[in-house]
Amino acid sequence: MKTFEESLAEFMQDPEFRAEWEALEPERQLVRAILDGKPLTGYTVEQIAEAADVSLEEARIMQKGSQPRAIRASKHPARVSV
Repeated sequence: MKTFEESLAEFMQDPEFRAEWEALEPERQLVRAILDGKPLTGYTVEQIAEAADVSLEEARIMQKGSQPRAIRASKHPARVSV
C-alpha cells in the first residue's frame, strides 16, 4: 500500500491537481496552526473543528500530523479566530 506522501507525489504530477493543492495550502496551514495551539487555548478538538468548518475526523487527522483528504474553505472565516 502506498503512503500518503507517495500518492501525493504522483498526484502532484497533474498540473490541475497541483494548482488546486497549492491553492488550499493557506487553509491547511490555518487549521494546523489552530490545532497546534489547542493546548494553549483550552478548546476541544470538537470546538476547533466547528470553528474551522472541518469535520471532527479531519481535525483529529490533522492533530496527529497527517493531512485530511481535503479541507473546505471556511464558511465562517471570522469564527476561525477561536
